[in-house]
Amino acid sequence: MLGCSGWAASGSDQICYVQTGDGPDVILIPGLGASRHSWWAVVQSLAASFRLTALDPRAHHESSGPEEPFTVGDMASDALAVMDSADVTRAVVVGSSMSGAVALNLAALHPDRVSGVVSVGGFHQLPPAGAARMRERAAIAREQGMTPLVDMVAAGALSPHTHALQPALVGFFRQMLHGMRSEGYARAAEAVADTNVAGLLSDVKCPVLLLNGAEERVAPIQTTSALL
Repeated sequence: MLGCSGWAASGSDQICYVQTGDGPDVILIPGLGASRHSWWAVVQSLAASFRLTALDPRAHHESSGPEEPFTVGDMASDALAVMDSADVTRAVVVGSSMSGAVALNLAALHPDRVSGVVSVGGFHQLPPAGAARMRERAAIAREQGMTPLVDMVAAGALSPHTHALQPALVGFFRQMLHGMRSEGYARAAEAVADTNVAGLLSDVKCPVLLLNGAEERVAPIQTTSALL
């Protein structure tokens, strides 16, 4: 769907990205377990008006990932490496779920590179129950692989409305989860559990758009509202 058009070196890792379209720059970063392909419909809709760069986060799909733990700050550094590799000087950064925190981190630490943030179902820190759920998922991934996680994650990440009316989308999401490396998913889930960018929020000077749905489960509206 969206084959890698480039690779960005970030430390010892290689981050896969695809760039298409023409116009102002937009960086698209998917959520936990997802790939650059999750932005396919957005790319098809906006490529006539924007230059879009979508990436696989570290340890996800075609991007490599370290054996040691990493943080959302490390993932923000990966996004910056992609911007450098793709000749993106300044961009609106769109992050889904965990990558909302990645986008905010990038905006806070590199304000000259980020003209705006769109956080889709994002959060600055998960509540204790949500963090515990991520650690449970990490343990399952290591002990049993991705297969037992697919139904669990799809049920929690996608609303009943989506399951009922968009079965193809649900199947696509499940396919992305099946394509994850178990240890990569575990490391990323632990990074999500440890995420707390509250201390950086005052350094975010660009406009921020928070998007959330009434049936959002990973970061419900009250969690996202804490960013205001």
